[in-house]
Amino acid sequence: MAGAVIQQRFSGDLVGTVSLIFPQEHALLLVRVLLGTQKDLSQLSAAEQTVLSEVGNIVLNSALAVLGDQMGCRLEISLPMIFLAIPGRLLTDRILQETQDREQAIVLMSHLSIGALELICYLVLILSHENIERMLKKLEV
Repeated sequence: MAGAVIQQRFSGDLVGTVSLIFPQEHALLLVRVLLGTQKDLSQLSAAEQTVLSEVGNIVLNSALAVLGDQMGCRLEISLPMIFLAIPGRLLTDRILQETQDREQAIVLMSHLSIGALELICYLVLILSHENIERMLKKLEV
């Protein structure tokens, strides 16, 4: 089960969707460290969810800024959407719902450090086949 999913759309020279996914236990650790609460994810207020959304916004905007710099292009990024405590199948449906004609994904596993806390998260970048090819060519991969 995904504990927290922060998702943003982007457009410009590249068009796609990017999601930051925290497994359940890592999302709970993040909530406890940032908010000092022992609440379950389903009990978070809208204001508390905004804190998680902003963490995702920072991470995703940083990743997209690096991608844009490497590609030599500007990207316009939507406001983040947050989804909590999503079972696997619903997570897949949620991500694919935003993809429309996008065909391929790049999935990165990352370690996020906040002080002594080490969290695992996944970055899922969904682009069209054409955009993936352009990106790989530009990055000489």
